[in-house]
Amino acid sequence: MQTKLKNMKQRLGIRLLASDERMLDQTVQDIVDTAKRTSAKVSGPTLVPFATTAEKLQNRIYQRIVHIINPTENTIGELKKLNVPSGVEIQIKL
Repeated sequence: MQTKLKNMKQRLGIRLLASDERMLDQTVQDIVDTAKRTSAKVSGPTLVPFATTAEKLQNRIYQRIVHIINPTENTIGELKKLNVPSGVEIQIKL
């Protein structure tokens, strides 16, 4: 049982949302670069179709999903240090 737990991969799911696509893509690139620099594997970014808000049809919300596989404490520490623009919302799931 102990070896089975060691073989399981931890996955950190990060969903990013923003109304500015360029700002969102830059933030995603920063996250991917940071994860790779700390020897974690990265899956994504996955582009999610944009959604329009009900109030304003011109206001598009762009989404990206990034999975970091087997993040280390160093990976999480470096991700906490990243400067995220105020227009980007981040949701993290373990």
